[in-house]
Amino acid sequence: MSVLKDPSIYIKDITKWLHLEGGLIHPAVEIVHSDDATGFSLRVRKNHDVPDGSRIASCPSSLTMSVLSMERAEHRWPAEFLSCFRQSPEVMTRFFLMEQFLIAENSFWYPYIRMLPQPADDALDTPMFYSPEDCLWIKGTNLEGSRKVRLEQWKQEYQKAVDLLRDGDVARYELLRENWRELYLWAATILTSRCFSSNAFAPDNREPKPDPNHDLSDQSPPLTSPSSAVFPVLLPVLDFANHDPSAGVYWKMQGSSYSFIVNETLQSGKEICISYDDKGNEELIMGYGFSLFDNPKDAFRLLLRSTATLQNLTKARSMQRTPQQQQQQIQNPLNASILPTLDAAPAPPAPPPTIFLLHPTTPSSFLPTNLPLIDTFSLLAANARELPTLHTTPTRTYIPTPLPPHPPTHNLLRLSALLLSELTHKHAAIASHTPSLPPSSMTPRQLHAARYRRSQLHILASNIAALRAILRSANTATTRLLRLEDLLAKEPSPFSFSSSPSFADAAGSSSAGVAAGPNALRAAVRHILGTRSPRRVRALGHADLVFTLWLGGAYLLDHDEHPPSPSASPSPAPSPHPTGAGFLALLHRWLRCLERSYGRPLLGASGEQREQRQGEARSSADDNDEDEDVEASRENAVIAASYLVVVRAVAEMAPGSVWAHPGWGVGLLAWGARVVREEGVVLPGEEGGGEEDEFGVFVGEW
Repeated sequence: MSVLKDPSIYIKDITKWLHLEGGLIHPAVEIVHSDDATGFSLRVRKNHDVPDGSRIASCPSSLTMSVLSMERAEHRWPAEFLSCFRQSPEVMTRFFLMEQFLIAENSFWYPYIRMLPQPADDALDTPMFYSPEDCLWIKGTNLEGSRKVRLEQWKQEYQKAVDLLRDGDVARYELLRENWRELYLWAATILTSRCFSSNAFAPDNREPKPDPNHDLSDQSPPLTSPSSAVFPVLLPVLDFANHDPSAGVYWKMQGSSYSFIVNETLQSGKEICISYDDKGNEELIMGYGFSLFDNPKDAFRLLLRSTATLQNLTKARSMQRTPQQQQQQIQNPLNASILPTLDAAPAPPAPPPTIFLLHPTTPSSFLPTNLPLIDTFSLLAANARELPTLHTTPTRTYIPTPLPPHPPTHNLLRLSALLLSELTHKHAAIASHTPSLPPSSMTPRQLHAARYRRSQLHILASNIAALRAILRSANTATTRLLRLEDLLAKEPSPFSFSSSPSFADAAGSSSAGVAAGPNALRAAVRHILGTRSPRRVRALGHADLVFTLWLGGAYLLDHDEHPPSPSASPSPAPSPHPTGAGFLALLHRWLRCLERSYGRPLLGASGEQREQRQGEARSSADDNDEDEDVEASRENAVIAASYLVVVRAVAEMAPGSVWAHPGWGVGLLAWGARVVREEGVVLPGEEGGGEEDEFGVFVGEW
């Protein structure tokens, strides 16, 4: 079939066909053909108006094309074919449409099918028909992935169906087997761009449901078929109406005819449109092949494929090193490796995906307008002490996350960092292809794809800016997000060991240059790693080591200044010692919070003896009884033992420094490593790359 030079013949024939079967078109409405790209549409005739409440057109059920038409076909389809695709009525309808196209004038639907965009005319603009040049404009976007998935899905459906026909209907097999690229893609796209859902029509139904994705999860009872819950339906003539999100049209089932009725007066010459529902440009391009300028429904589709994967990602980026970093060993003065490498556990099977829609936002509106997303990520970001605070309501399951102006919590910062990592990665995936794009988009397909691409980058950028603003708000009078730059500052700062007069002032510098006072940590890191540059420490993958050593030293110095009562256990309320302003007072109160949540560490030899006993118990445990906590405890003990070798190596070079404190031991370091892991936050770099990520530890009260 091909488009005639005089479309008026087609219009005359389909109008006659419609009327013969009991359908109608309002006398003031006409079918028009603007051009081959636009195709046919509906318009109010010149010098006519269409009053409010008028029925624009109606299509009798005998003219509709769906799986029901296939079941009524004179030449029945093989039972095996119908049975196999009973739960996929869209596949059956595509093959039926292909057959009707190929038999041309012999098809009852010939007057309608020849008015559709034709396979040979390259008139369909969905991504399924994009050329390699067109595809450049969707590189890195969700649309690129959706296109690949849909093409593969359709190809598998086609091959499965053809194989069934080969065994059960040789005539149809010979007719359809060589038409994968030309006809099956065409038929499938006709349905995605023109069909309606069978549950869209009911008496006085005012909610039209064009359904380009054929979501069969809606199990509403069908009106006409007991065999399929929901199925796609083609409605000749009615589907000539184009999309306008503000169209004032409602639908009605009148007898055995489908009708749409206007709820506004339409003036002379106005195009008559329907609404395809509230859809962003990604849905419009994927389903119909066009986009809208400045579409208010545009969104970025964030697909959460696996909660377990994201939980593993959080832990991996916080504590585990990449294979390249694992090869970079730290050598002690005896040239022996003192830090272990740990293999990551395999990820569990992924649960079904969840989709969140992100819209353009601002820092102040991001949190309140994305509560479902925040709730989900609050669970993924929760550490051991936060999980018991889980709240469940009939509509929400979440970790409580106070919104501004309340001070940020660890959970808020970690979920923001986790989200930021995801979004910066998505943004970089799109932006990285910018250099390969042509200077301008030329074809209609490229214009729509370029519009969609710009919108996706804009949405991602606004959400990334909002998340970075949340992370920048971490430093308040009662909270602090410590970074390596704070701990390894060239000048003494409130975050160094200079705050405690008890042990830090007891000795001077050693011959090895490891200071006992303000720069004790910085000098020790230089001695251990060969660098004290925060950027270099991050590149080596040992931020967790530095933070654990800092926390151990800070705990010992605070312990010396404010020793607990020998018989006291961690109190349920903060210690009354330092309560003033400043980081030192905050640090003391935070350490008391850590004791309440993670227990009080055993110091020195007593801690080592306990860890040894626990290690023996873990070794003798039945492997089948091990859980994630036992495995984490074992790894923590291995890490702590390696860290103790580091401390002793530094203490040997600076015997009078804080590193020679008798409180150092596996118990303290295992406690510190756990705290750093649980209270740590990975801050993604600008482009989301792992080498540019920063690691920080949340200091605050709870």
